[in-house]
Amino acid sequence: MIFSLLLGLLLIVLVFYDVYHGIVLPRQAVRRFRIAPVLVGRLAWIPYRNFGLKIKDPCMRDEYMGHYGVLVFFLLVATWLLLLITGFACVFWALRDQLNPVLTDFTQAFYFAGTSILTIGFGDVLPLTPAARMAALAAGTAGLTLFGLCLSCVFNLQTLLFQREVLLAVLFSRLEGKFSGLNLLLQHSKFGTVEYLRSDIRDWEKWLATVNESHRDFPLLAFFRSTGKGESWVTCLGSMLDMCNILNSCATEYDYGECLFFHRLGSSSAQLFCFYLALPVTAGGLITEAEFALGYDQLKQAGFVLKDQDSAWKAFSERRCEYAPYIMALCKYYAANEPVWLLQNPSGISL
Repeated sequence: MIFSLLLGLLLIVLVFYDVYHGIVLPRQAVRRFRIAPVLVGRLAWIPYRNFGLKIKDPCMRDEYMGHYGVLVFFLLVATWLLLLITGFACVFWALRDQLNPVLTDFTQAFYFAGTSILTIGFGDVLPLTPAARMAALAAGTAGLTLFGLCLSCVFNLQTLLFQREVLLAVLFSRLEGKFSGLNLLLQHSKFGTVEYLRSDIRDWEKWLATVNESHRDFPLLAFFRSTGKGESWVTCLGSMLDMCNILNSCATEYDYGECLFFHRLGSSSAQLFCFYLALPVTAGGLITEAEFALGYDQLKQAGFVLKDQDSAWKAFSERRCEYAPYIMALCKYYAANEPVWLLQNPSGISL
């Protein structure tokens, strides 16, 4: 009886501890004794992602991956509800002699807990003592609280997702679906709008700060895919970091301080995400000096005034090591497309 009561209280506390840190006061650092990070980021995502990667058709694969955020949210709510009902069922089983009729097996306790939490209240089981009545009231209160908080979380996720997608849609149209920082510069040079990048980078910095806070506070948000084909906030981040790195390392006329600020924030954000998710990070995928030279030539042909190629390569490669491996790790984890360096790259090497 005492064991059943303690087990029930433990499950109830575990659920609301997870709900509190996941919805009420979400913070990235709290992962110990949590249900959501393990369920969302490991138990459900890894097999779901591995199956999706076997789908050869890109459109079908993107559509399949796009359902995960919604599905895992319902799975998480169902898990919380199941554990909460089980917890109160253990409490009612410990108090079974104080109910009318007296419960004879655990399934009856589970049934009474479910009807109490869902506030159905058929009245076929009645609490007789103050302790049993308080337990029934607590179950109803817990159910209403859980569903209310989950409903508010839905609106929060929708608002934050909309804020993230606005800038991605603009960038997606400029890049014509080809995520490359080099391509972004060439597009602006083609239409004579390079000088407008300075104000754009300030907007990107604000966007990244918003994404940084929202996606760390609500890790589930990162699994909601963008609507564009092959579009991803991680891919866009890598492309923007590449573009800022090019301007700082190679260009003499457009060496904006805003690019350096964005590089600092973007690099630290990518590193923090990888640290939070405990992702293995390797130095693979960095471009070679020969590939850099091809991009350098394209910039020169587009009319950019560039620094000496050797010094530009040295500065570019050093800065790129601060973010590229982490972007690669995030793209692999979220099954997102990697930002490319050259649009026409026979070697097929991306970021």
